[in-house]
Amino acid sequence: MIIDLSDTVTKPSKTMLEAMINAEVGDDVFNEDPTVIKLEQKVAAMFNKGSCIVLPKRNYDESNSH
Repeated sequence: MIIDLSDTVTKPSKTMLEAMINAEVGDDVFNEDPTVIKLEQKVAAMFNKGSCIVLPKRNYDESNSH
């Protein structure tokens, strides 16, 4: 059995669409996205660090590791 968890095969439900429409958003590059800020704070606390950066794709991680 193959289970594909990618977002390319997910059709959003009405509830998911409503959540996206009503989401508070901002530009993460300028540290204005409240959801990303909360996620980074939560992960930093989980690892007992002062701050963290969330890198969603492997190539971002590789380019930032040098």
